[in-house]
Amino acid sequence: MLDNFLVGEHFLVPQFAVYCQGYSFKNDLIPGTASVSRGISGYIDSLADEKIATYLNATLPMRVANMAHYPDFFAFGIIAVLCLLLSVGVKESSYMNKILTAVNILTILTMVIAGSFQANTHNWNISVDEIPANVTNAGNGGFFPFGVQGVVAGAATSFFGFVGFDCIATTSEEAKKPRKNIPLSIILSLAVVFVAYFSVSTVLSLMRPYYSQVRPVFVVMLWKSLSKS
Repeated sequence: MLDNFLVGEHFLVPQFAVYCQGYSFKNDLIPGTASVSRGISGYIDSLADEKIATYLNATLPMRVANMAHYPDFFAFGIIAVLCLLLSVGVKESSYMNKILTAVNILTILTMVIAGSFQANTHNWNISVDEIPANVTNAGNGGFFPFGVQGVVAGAATSFFGFVGFDCIATTSEEAKKPRKNIPLSIILSLAVVFVAYFSVSTVLSLMRPYYSQVRPVFVVMLWKSLSKS
């Protein structure tokens, strides 16, 4: 994909600009891969009552500012496995990509459907007086407890969900009607990602008060809430 991108740029702009663009393209993919693998590691660790984090915090703590509290070997293993799949071949990695996409969609559908039975609209209208005294930094309550700044900060966490759609443009040579199908595919993909993020955020915020949600909350909070009902 990156090679196709650079070949196209080579005929349009000078080589130095192509180098800068390609380098920035890599800098876009590397943090995205690291953040996604770190998120998967955190979710799986939460399902195991954070045993990995507890052990590594006790044995290999990292006391460095703006860094993780411990080296996440599980996230590193996820990246290593994905690299092996890519090295095996494009066809095999394509199959795995389809499987993982199907698992993600089924997980989101399960969360939205099951979590909707636990929804409570009052969680969107919590007053300041209802916030427990032991909770710190709980905002001002209501639908926007942290104001516009909180909305912007929350949107930044979903940034990597909207990265990678330029991969669709690299398949224009394989499309039967690229002028029509490529833009349509990008728009539909963006719509699917938006609906997924919007649905999960809506269900989670209706299931539990916002001040009681700690990261990672994805699957763990849902099943804990359902088990108590």
